[in-house]
Amino acid sequence: MGGARRRSSVLCAMCVMVMAVAGCASASTTGVVTSTPGASTPTASATAGCAAQPVTLTLADNNKTLCVTTGTAIAVLLRGAPGSEWELIKSDSTVLAPHPGPGLTLPAGMTGAAFVAARPGQAVLSSIRLPCRTSLGTPSDTGKNKLHCGAIVRFHATVIVKQG
Repeated sequence: MGGARRRSSVLCAMCVMVMAVAGCASASTTGVVTSTPGASTPTASATAGCAAQPVTLTLADNNKTLCVTTGTAIAVLLRGAPGSEWELIKSDSTVLAPHPGPGLTLPAGMTGAAFVAARPGQAVLSSIRLPCRTSLGTPSDTGKNKLHCGAIVRFHATVIVKQG
């Protein structure tokens, strides 16, 4: 029970860190994608529905699109399992800039990353989890290791950044 409490405390601490980065006291989890055709400068309606407060994405946000404004802090927390962790979470664009955290330790099996919406545009956050585990062979296996694999799991979230 103490391990679960500690993991929960670490996750809460990471969420607080992300909120502190943006200077906000509450987190938003979704933003509605909106656009104003032909608008050359942002207007209130162009950014309406876009998150301006810190956002935390999890596996529940897989294959979703999120709209945020510039300066918004974005944390991604993906839970795997020991021996089947998520790979490094990456952005395919400089629209989202990596934002180093204060060195918090995540619980075993958890992969995390922090970004800040640096400029208007679109970025895709992604990671994969290779659920392969190596097991030591038994004497009858002549000491060889065996690799047990399941399906590859992919995380993919699109982030649209509007000028805030």
